[in-house]
Amino acid sequence: MKKILPIIAFITWTISSFGQTDSLYCTPSVFAANTTINYYVATKDTLTISIYNSFGTIIYQPFADTIINVGNYSREWYASSYPDGTYFVQLKNKSSNLVMRKITKSVSTSISQFKNPADLRIYPNPFSSSTTLQTNMFFKDATLIIYNSCGQTVKEIDNLSGQTIIFNRNNLPSGLYFLRVTQDNKIFTTDKLIITDN
Repeated sequence: MKKILPIIAFITWTISSFGQTDSLYCTPSVFAANTTINYYVATKDTLTISIYNSFGTIIYQPFADTIINVGNYSREWYASSYPDGTYFVQLKNKSSNLVMRKITKSVSTSISQFKNPADLRIYPNPFSSSTTLQTNMFFKDATLIIYNSCGQTVKEIDNLSGQTIIFNRNNLPSGLYFLRVTQDNKIFTTDKLIITDN
C-alpha cells in the first residue's frame, strides 16, 4: 500500500498538469503609470520576462534566465518615466516557447492631478517654434522634461517658477514628444507635444 500511494500521487499530478501551459496577462492592460505582470508557470523552467517598445527594443527586464518553480507570480512595472504608447510583454522559457501580450500606456486614463482640465493649457499645440504651458497652480523650482517617442530625454529645464512656462523648440526635429513637469520629486502633469515644420 505504501508503494502504491506515491504512484497514485504521481498519476494524479500528471493528469492535473496535462495540457497546462505557461500563461501571462497584465492588469490593467491600458494604464497610466504602472501595471501588474501576472504569469503562471506550469513546469519548473528557466524563464525570461522582457518588455519591448514598438521598435522592438527591450526597455525593461525584471529577470532573465532565472529558474522559476511552478506557481502563480506577479511583478509590478512602474512605467511613469516612459512615454505613452504600445508595449509588448514577453514570457520566454528555455525551450524558446513564448507568450506575448500587448499593453498600452496612456496618461489620459488617469485622473488629472489638477482640479480640472482647464488648470493646464498648452498653446499652441501643435507648434513650430515655441509653446506655452499655463496653469492655475504656482510652480516653484519645477523641472520640465521632454521625451521623444522612444522614451529618451531630449531636453530638461530646471528651476522653473511661476504659472507660465515657455518651451522653445530650438533644434528638436518635428514629431511627437511627451512632456513632464515635476516638483519636489512629484509629477504634477504629463502631456503630449507635437512639433511641426510649418
